[in-house]
Amino acid sequence: MPANDLPLKIRMDIRDLWNGTERPLQQSITNLTTTLGHKIIPQVQWPNVWEEMKQAIPDPADFIPAMVTYTAAWYDQMNWRLENDAFADWTEQLLSALSQVSTGTEISLRIEVQGASHSGAIRTSWNDSFQSFNFYIPRQTPNSSLLSSSLDMELARSFGGGQADAPPSLSVDEDGWANVEEPERTAPVTRASGTSIHRGQQVMLPRSRNEFDGPKALPPLTMLARPGDLFQNTSPYILIVEVGNPMLVQCSHQRSLELLAQYLNKWGRPNKNDSQRRNVYTVDLIESDFAVGVNDTLRIEPKIAYGRTGPINSTMVLAFVEGVLGFQFMHASGNRFVYRSATVMV
Repeated sequence: MPANDLPLKIRMDIRDLWNGTERPLQQSITNLTTTLGHKIIPQVQWPNVWEEMKQAIPDPADFIPAMVTYTAAWYDQMNWRLENDAFADWTEQLLSALSQVSTGTEISLRIEVQGASHSGAIRTSWNDSFQSFNFYIPRQTPNSSLLSSSLDMELARSFGGGQADAPPSLSVDEDGWANVEEPERTAPVTRASGTSIHRGQQVMLPRSRNEFDGPKALPPLTMLARPGDLFQNTSPYILIVEVGNPMLVQCSHQRSLELLAQYLNKWGRPNKNDSQRRNVYTVDLIESDFAVGVNDTLRIEPKIAYGRTGPINSTMVLAFVEGVLGFQFMHASGNRFVYRSATVMV
């Protein structure tokens, strides 16, 4: 496919989002150039990449934002490692590989789509023969909650003898406390606050975040996908059940709501007092007020309200949320039950 045959929206976004000098990607490239001393230029065969990615990202309006997300994350992660003294050995190996490149010479970052056998994996490497980096992106929309850590592992392997940097080993007790056993280092791990964590010291670790991931900068607005795609691929998912009559189930993961609705409608008991033999309960998905085409609420109520004024029995719904969907109970307040899932569901 010639470049001129790309959809108009993609060509416009290449001009505005990819090549725009004030856009986040170009700023990430500039930041890495300042730190490294070499300018790394992203190279993409757009017709080939679009042809391979359009099954996973069929809307041309989402294609370049996804590519920008992947590529800017590569630059940001590389820059973060170079600026972090904890990776001094890794930095030495990187600079040694780049020593063969003349100062001021531009280096290519060749961006391609991962092969079908590894379609969901990110890969990056240094090619000595071409003196360029290779970056293989997965055949899917970016998963912002995993992108940083996946890239960091790949960069660690590229210049770390095949081994990713090992975070401190943790053993967490039932109260959330952990004994930190550090790998051999010349100095103790230091928190952002300046206090040190010594071998065997007990510290409270957050359950919802990996402290050893890379940078956690907020993404620019132009790099965020539409709500339906963003919250489908971004964890944690939040689910809230409000018990009553009607019963409401709110969830940031639409497919979880859809599965619950389909299950309840399939196995719903017909009302013997209804001449049309309809199910006792109406189970309806409700479109979000925040985004068109996104369902974020499930409403369960009696089809015929007469004689059914008390709260709806919630046990089956709550069991489905935990046992089938895999959400974990967080807390309850009155008739509201809050759940959370950190597992990305497809």
